[in-house]
Amino acid sequence: MAYQKKYFSQFISIDNKTHLIEIWQNSEATITADEVTLMDSPFIIQLPDVGLFDPVLGMGCELNMLSKTNMQFFGSLYHIDPKEILVKHNVNGAINWLGYLNSETSRESYDQLTKYAVQFIGNDGFALLDRFYFLQLDGTNYIGVKSLFEVISICIQKIGLPFTYLNISLATTFTGWSGGASSTVFHEQYIDCSNFYDEDNQPFTLRKVLESVLQPFAAFIVQIGGDLYITDTHTIAQSGSITYKRFLLSNLSYAGTLSKTVSKT
Repeated sequence: MAYQKKYFSQFISIDNKTHLIEIWQNSEATITADEVTLMDSPFIIQLPDVGLFDPVLGMGCELNMLSKTNMQFFGSLYHIDPKEILVKHNVNGAINWLGYLNSETSRESYDQLTKYAVQFIGNDGFALLDRFYFLQLDGTNYIGVKSLFEVISICIQKIGLPFTYLNISLATTFTGWSGGASSTVFHEQYIDCSNFYDEDNQPFTLRKVLESVLQPFAAFIVQIGGDLYITDTHTIAQSGSITYKRFLLSNLSYAGTLSKTVSKT
């Protein structure tokens, strides 16, 4: 199976930016992409309603499309697998948001047969952390000692979204950290995987694992522009230019640095 483009549409926002919405489906059958018509407020990113120190800051989306025929999207977008339908939002040719279409959340009118609004809700993968467990592909527990960076990577890769980079910048360190150019505190702290299983040897959810790794550093993870960022409030509070260390999620290799200007607004 492979992801194939199923629907797409483009619009110009009031600030004169070109937005492209693409819906991809993981399918064995060959799919021919169709252009769809969008409604008012076609795509809205929903910011997380969480506390300042919550370690996992997931974002959702709202997608509003026109159903030209009765229940046009019911058969094609209703799905059971939470990772089956992928949503991409591009702005001026650059990825702005990646996520999955929620399998159980859609809304449409039943008082019209044609040309009515249909609303879908999506998530950026972090919502799935509560559905998946810290288990290997064969369903067995992880064993032995791993770096915190490995543990974070396992959680991210199980989400399955095509994020390109993981960017890390933390103010918190520990005595003995090397401070190497391609190293973070997550690379040099280790944990026994048995900590992620309860007294009955049952696995923790991926959310609980990721939170337990990030919380001691007062760190949080968030998606920005199709990449993942891990930082902390101390770093953000500095404002100005922040330098992140970049790692390719495809092979976890170091990929240099990234500088971003942050405002306290």
